[in-house]
Amino acid sequence: MTFSWKIYTKCAHGQKGEMTGNAPKGGLCTKDGAATMRGKGTEGMTVHKGTLRPWAVLLAGGRSSRMGVDKALLPVGNRPLIVHLTEQVRALGWPCVIVLPPAGPPARIGRYQSLVPWASFVFDAEAWRGPVMGIASGAAAVRSEWMALLSCDIPNLDTALLAEMMEIAATPSPDAPLAGIYVAGEPFHGLYRRESALRAARKVLTKAGPRASARGWLDALGPAQVLPATRRSWVNLNTPRDYEEYMRRSGAQNP
Repeated sequence: MTFSWKIYTKCAHGQKGEMTGNAPKGGLCTKDGAATMRGKGTEGMTVHKGTLRPWAVLLAGGRSSRMGVDKALLPVGNRPLIVHLTEQVRALGWPCVIVLPPAGPPARIGRYQSLVPWASFVFDAEAWRGPVMGIASGAAAVRSEWMALLSCDIPNLDTALLAEMMEIAATPSPDAPLAGIYVAGEPFHGLYRRESALRAARKVLTKAGPRASARGWLDALGPAQVLPATRRSWVNLNTPRDYEEYMRRSGAQNP
């Protein structure tokens, strides 16, 4: 199975370009010795560990069938959910790749790009193949050893948990190198070694086809540190009821 992708970028120093295939093509700026993505750069807190600086892979290519409307555009306070989430990523100092479906309406894609101009976008090689296809497409575009896997229906990041995962990733393993660190049963909001994530996604897609699942991908990942399920501190917004309950509990007010 072949995975193709294209990312459009513009860095903080005004350097434009694109990345295609398996190699960068002028799409990253290395003026500061690190990749700087489109926009004004990163402000606020950073979560790095030495030279370990992951990229965030944000899956936003689903149909939102249970929600009935595009989840990424749900209002949270005075901004869409995708902005609410990606601003948290930017505050960590992490580049972000947003994965979209290739068959998505141009207006939807254009809206996302206008809302998050500092991020980069990649399109699934095949439409509506589920989250594992999104993981493969996103991992193929990442240019760092580690990646944080996120979903556009998780409104709030647990930065303390992510920092703990970074500590684990930066600590040499006495056995085989870790392929990932995640909360039990939860593929998202985890930290993964890019090559391991990509290899497992390709394996599962080849074997399971349309039935490929994110949990099946976890099973194929390789050595991982699995944190207790009690460490989960985030919610998923899959249905209108989930969204209403989140807004009530968070106290966010829409205009």
